[in-house]
Amino acid sequence: MEIQEIGVYWEVDSDNFLVNDYDKIELSDQLQSICSLFVEEIREFVQSNTVSKEDIHSAYLRGSFLNGTNTIYSDINFLVLGPDSGSEELLPYFNDHFSNLLKERFDIDIVVDTVIESVEFFLKDYLERFPIKCIWGEDLSLHRLDFDLITNECLDGTEKEDCKYLFDRLNATMMAASVIDIVGGYEWHLRGPAFIENFFRCALNTVCKKKKLWTRDLYYCYYFFSEEYPQFKDAMKSLLELYLNRDKSSEEIKDILLFAPPIIAFMEENIGKPNK
Repeated sequence: MEIQEIGVYWEVDSDNFLVNDYDKIELSDQLQSICSLFVEEIREFVQSNTVSKEDIHSAYLRGSFLNGTNTIYSDINFLVLGPDSGSEELLPYFNDHFSNLLKERFDIDIVVDTVIESVEFFLKDYLERFPIKCIWGEDLSLHRLDFDLITNECLDGTEKEDCKYLFDRLNATMMAASVIDIVGGYEWHLRGPAFIENFFRCALNTVCKKKKLWTRDLYYCYYFFSEEYPQFKDAMKSLLELYLNRDKSSEEIKDILLFAPPIIAFMEENIGKPNK
């Protein structure tokens, strides 16, 4: 796959707000059917497996299937608000079950990623509430977000702890790439894309305050960071190409991943400094 200008980003309006119009997006008939089936299945799952036996509050679609940027590697992302006690460890079983159901009902072979959160936790996280669409229940998503209200840890620059986390994730990813020739690519495919996503989003966090915009889509994370720091453009491009074309040899993967440490170190060194 080639890098394409795909995805969405939000710029502040004249009132300094990010504006989310996902509530106005019309889902395709098939995606609407999938969402309806998901709500039926997750409600039954929650009622059967949580300690409280309470019903869910609301459910949301998010990610690439919502904004139309899904690729052959994309999973379908759902967020559920409701009783999370006792359900977290069982979610992999639900996701496998729902993936099998999608294959059976719609002939779609796709990974399902479901997160269950409490309403109280959800209400404290501005960005978690922003680029999502309610598919059932009371809609607690945000459609307008004051840019100045967003906390440092969300938008206002990557923290030193984030950089340490990136280095730790990079080390684990390099180890996963090292064993491809021995045990196959499972560990690499599990860890590699997740690391690269986190890396690009942290990179965007170092420039979004100055540029007055926000996104989670990797193309625009790459574009805006490279626009601000062109000395890293080629390295960022190589890492994004690796994300899109993952079936490479162990040595090829490790060589490309070695572009990441200097960029992470640069982000760590420049935290809190004005963008030049």
